[in-house]
Amino acid sequence: MHKVSLITHLIGKPIPLRPRYFVTKNNLPRLRYVSLLSAAALVSIISLSNGKNLMANNRAEDIAYMMEQTTPAGGDRLTTNMQAGLLQNIAYQNGDVKPAEPSAEAREAYNKLQDTLKGDIVEKVASLGKNASDALNILKNNAEAEKPTAPVKPTATHVTLKKGDTLTGLLRRQGIGASEAYRAVEALSKYYDPRSMKPGLTVELKFGEDRVVDGDTYKTIAMLDVPFDKIKSARVVLDDQGKFKAAKHEKAIIYTDKSGAFDVEVSLFGSAEKANVPHSIVAEAMRIYSWNVDFQRDLRKGDRLEVLYREATIEETGEPAGEKDILYANLVLSGKPTPIYRMEMKDGRIDYFQEDGRSIRKALMKTPINGGRLSSGYGMRHHPVLGYNKMHKGIDFAAPTGTKIYAAGDGVIEYIGRNGGYGNYIRIRHNSNLKTAYAHMSRFEKGLSRGDRVKQGQVIGRVGSTGRSTGPHLHHEVLVDGRQVNPRSVKLPTGEKLKGEMLTAFQREVKKYQTRYAMLHDQVRVADASSKTANSDFNE
Repeated sequence: MHKVSLITHLIGKPIPLRPRYFVTKNNLPRLRYVSLLSAAALVSIISLSNGKNLMANNRAEDIAYMMEQTTPAGGDRLTTNMQAGLLQNIAYQNGDVKPAEPSAEAREAYNKLQDTLKGDIVEKVASLGKNASDALNILKNNAEAEKPTAPVKPTATHVTLKKGDTLTGLLRRQGIGASEAYRAVEALSKYYDPRSMKPGLTVELKFGEDRVVDGDTYKTIAMLDVPFDKIKSARVVLDDQGKFKAAKHEKAIIYTDKSGAFDVEVSLFGSAEKANVPHSIVAEAMRIYSWNVDFQRDLRKGDRLEVLYREATIEETGEPAGEKDILYANLVLSGKPTPIYRMEMKDGRIDYFQEDGRSIRKALMKTPINGGRLSSGYGMRHHPVLGYNKMHKGIDFAAPTGTKIYAAGDGVIEYIGRNGGYGNYIRIRHNSNLKTAYAHMSRFEKGLSRGDRVKQGQVIGRVGSTGRSTGPHLHHEVLVDGRQVNPRSVKLPTGEKLKGEMLTAFQREVKKYQTRYAMLHDQVRVADASSKTANSDFNE
């Protein structure tokens, strides 16, 4: 028999073929090659029908795996050459090499193959049908599953500065090259002094593509974000020219209006908690109303507080963004309502006004402490330390150590420091004849000194028990023309009154807040009624 050279699209190398390789003396196909040739023929037929080579869409290792499954152990030269041809074709598809096109002689030689051989192959492929395709897919999927998965490189991380850290050193420990770390910090310094960074500060770092320098691999910086606070930060990014650019960044904030209302039962805070009104809102309402209300003496069971407040959250994380702002409040004492409304002034100040446009503020706050209990009033009393009756020339507010103390009014610090039995003591001059004093403080607010100007409601120190004291409390005095007087008897001027355009703008705000509160309050009442009905049905 003569040799026939065959070159197909899948095989880029001549392979000597003899009929006895495929059929027995009785002209029956040899089973050892039937499965191999059937698989190859099936793949070629599917490739032609799809307009592309199916094998070329699989990776070389998948093809090799399938060839192993369809080749009997100890396969001969046909198996080796065909496998090499398939891998060569895959390499072409990957852009590595380009196999030669089959020549006209090769096509003619293929066409001269025995009709019986071609018929047997086609018949075998037809009999396999979908099962052959499924088998090849199973083999491919198994091969894919056995391949090891490369670890995913982190694209972003948050890193916290420790004691003794520098920003450059922190970046270097994250695998950033020295030159790149220096350039990023230099760009950042336009808006943020790296030397002012303190331990505990967390920075956000996003990585770019790795860079290889002299055989060493370094991470690169795509973005560096250093926060000023929860919302604002200084951010450095790498531009298209490979330069670091710095800018101030501010996170998106979502504002949500909420309402609440409750009647006072036993305590203000306890009643608020039952009504799901945050403690911070109640404390802020007390601070605002403390210009007119002594919560220790004026508040009674059955009194009522209504509030409309605004919550700010960071859109990206859902975290709270700063304090909650009261937009409207109405404190009802002994049946008498006192509604107040928030207004932003032209100079940026935030103040609260009654419906007629008169500020709730007065020259002095009646309660210059956050939530203290009135423990001793002005007048004669049995001194708890000295043991005899003595004039008490102020009022005492008992409160835990560290409770905030506020300046009762605008003024200038006339005295700050230790003052005998008063302990840590501050005296503020409000005008030519009016002063206030604060004693037994545990500490002064940082940065305050004699001659500093303070605003009404500004924190000036914390409650303590320094000096002649039996426990933590604030001793508060009001002095008129240098003499201590009963704070409750002093007639104080009222705050400013809105006029003209400011009054018109305020009246618009009043209508807006009233409408908003009514709508939200109705929604809460409907929700509460539905909840009670559902609970009643369940209990039945």
